Amino acid sequence: MENKEKKPALPLIRYLAYLLIVTTVMTGISLSRYSTSYSMYDSARVAKFNVEVIPVGWENNEVLDIAPNGNKRLHFEIVNKSEVAVRVRLVDTYTGVPLNVTAVMNSSWITVAWDVANGWFTMTPGGTFDAKRYMMIDIVGTSVGKTVNMRMEYEQID
Repeated sequence: MENKEKKPALPLIRYLAYLLIVTTVMTGISLSRYSTSYSMYDSARVAKFNVEVIPVGWENNEVLDIAPNGNKRLHFEIVNKSEVAVRVRLVDTYTGVPLNVTAVMNSSWITVAWDVANGWFTMTPGGTFDAKRYMMIDIVGTSVGKTVNMRMEYEQID
């Protein structure tokens, strides 16, 4: 008998692994030109908040001393230049207690409703018909007079 040298056979698993590698390389190269990519950009802007209070007939930095047993009526023009609806009230600077407002009117000088207990009244966004209010407050002095310290509070409501 003759001794023939046999070539070792490639095992089936090794053959399939080589075939998988070759297929992956060829497919990746041939399909790479068809790939697409997307890029997106998104942004958001914050709404502007701006309420302007204008004292009418007196200076904003004026010290308001009320004579004994006297009174003084103060007028404010309040304009909402914000892009959002707001609510506004007048409070005592030191105690934070809402001051008793005499009247709140719209730009047509028609009285509008307000929360009497808490002093809040609402205003629509700037640029709309109802974005302006006029407010009156009567300050009554005591027997020894009265000094008034007040500030406006604003809140966004939508």
